[in-house]
Amino acid sequence: MTNSHEQKTGRHARYHRRRMKKWAVLASGLLAGFLLTCLLGAVAARSIFHLTSTNAVLYFLRQPDGSLEITNHARTDENSRVERMFDISCVYNFLAQAEAGIGMGNIETTWNDREGDGVIKEYRNDGTEFLVVLARYANDAGTPQGVFIGGDLPLGDVQRTTETSNNNTGMAYYDGKRWNHIWCSLNEGTTIGGNDKVYGPEEWKYLGSKVLKSTSSEVAIESSHELNTMARGVPVSLLMKRTIQKKLGEDYILLKVEFMNPGNAPLTYMYELGDEPWVGDFFRGSAGNIGWTDGALYKYEGYVNPSQHSYAGYWDIGNDVINETGAFTGYADFVEWLSEQPDYVYFANEFGFFKVNEKKPLSSWNNRVMALVWNRQVLKPGERRAHVVAFGMAKPDSQAGVSLPVKPPVRREID
Repeated sequence: MTNSHEQKTGRHARYHRRRMKKWAVLASGLLAGFLLTCLLGAVAARSIFHLTSTNAVLYFLRQPDGSLEITNHARTDENSRVERMFDISCVYNFLAQAEAGIGMGNIETTWNDREGDGVIKEYRNDGTEFLVVLARYANDAGTPQGVFIGGDLPLGDVQRTTETSNNNTGMAYYDGKRWNHIWCSLNEGTTIGGNDKVYGPEEWKYLGSKVLKSTSSEVAIESSHELNTMARGVPVSLLMKRTIQKKLGEDYILLKVEFMNPGNAPLTYMYELGDEPWVGDFFRGSAGNIGWTDGALYKYEGYVNPSQHSYAGYWDIGNDVINETGAFTGYADFVEWLSEQPDYVYFANEFGFFKVNEKKPLSSWNNRVMALVWNRQVLKPGERRAHVVAFGMAKPDSQAGVSLPVKPPVRREID
């Protein structure tokens, strides 16, 4: 009697186990089907609505009258007005990383024509990433619009949320373990007509922009600008067109800045392009950064001869002149002049090519700068002049020791 009862109980238990297993298999299949459907839906939405890991979010922005505006774009200066978000950007970040992981490295481009800002993300097959943020920063004088390098990722972007050190701002590189800060918000200044006033990016009138090319292997974006002012009592105008190009696998971007005189008289301008890049760790600032170029280091303020050298940058290795020690990253940046040779190239603790003190060590904790200066440029009526440069990253030398960083070869012009 007991054996019969135990046999029945055992058969009953086995029946329930088989039944539960079938249900588990069915549930797993349904879940897999649901996830696959969601994934395919996300892929379709990316193609149809141009969703990316940066703009797959809805912001509820508080308006001055108290109402809420629903939008998928928020400028940097609007972050404080974001009441809440509906965010699926992590899905598109996963998709891009997954594609790169199976050998399909890709460039993801997000650009807003109306506001003139955006993000370029490159996902590479080896798990590294290269990032360029455009016009997503605010100065005291306002927020620039157009192809100006610098700024932070938008709220909701999962890569902004997971990086607490702000290293993935401006131009940055993810080496598979951590983000390394390469360039910050570029400092650009223009004088016009012989005046001393320096006009920054936020003071140029934004005339519009367009994406010239956007594929998984290449992106090119162009923006147009106008500056109208008075010079010695006479109204003057200067037009500017900016084009940026990034190609898959390249550790740099090409930037072409073209000025044009639309007036009826000759026009003189000065253009300075530079940065205090904070190479390595954003929150460590300039600490550890020394100047470098081909075959030379700059531990003091100084000038680089642009006819003898073709590039210059900062290297995050520590300045032994001021006894800097620490776990510096070894990463470096560079800017290479590819067309019109600059009149001055310098390293200093503050901007101003006429202030360089070659006896002063590069020691500022937040303002070790380098810049290119095209001084007293004369444009005839209707004449154009283009300044083409490459901004990029030089990796630590795998041979170790005290050898210089390895700068990648660069293309000479935007195609």
